[in-house]
Amino acid sequence: MRSEPEARSRLRSIAPGLAAAVLAAVVYAGTLSHGFVYDDAFILRSPMLAHPWNLRELFSDGFYSPYERFTGLYRPLGQWSLVLNGVLARTVTGFVDRPAAFHAVNILLHAVASFLVFLWLARLPLSRWVAGATAILWAVHPVHAEVVANITARYESLAAIFGL
Repeated sequence: MRSEPEARSRLRSIAPGLAAAVLAAVVYAGTLSHGFVYDDAFILRSPMLAHPWNLRELFSDGFYSPYERFTGLYRPLGQWSLVLNGVLARTVTGFVDRPAAFHAVNILLHAVASFLVFLWLARLPLSRWVAGATAILWAVHPVHAEVVANITARYESLAAIFGL
């Protein structure tokens, strides 16, 4: 078990990453009141909401309804995250069509990605200040607005998390 000074030192060492994650969440918290847009409607029509654990269906493009399978993208893990998010929303709120639950997960994913950007940069031969400032800039940069605000754009945050 770590001593108290060691724990404080560890917390201080990751504080810039935690700041990046918190700032990411604060900056994009306004998206919680956004509705469904564009491709987000695919989520509500997904046959997989009725059977989210059918992985065979997931990997055979079962996320889309039969008439949409030729127009949709094949991103099974990202789509499964949307299905599981829908199941979670239905469990917590009783409804799948409440977008705030989806937006909350997108904000969380972006915050985690922001923290991981800091951890990655901190392992490079950079000062903690540079790594922290860069992670914070990455977390709050407006280029991520579409990734966080559009529910189905979470694929990019997921790719960042798995990549980092």
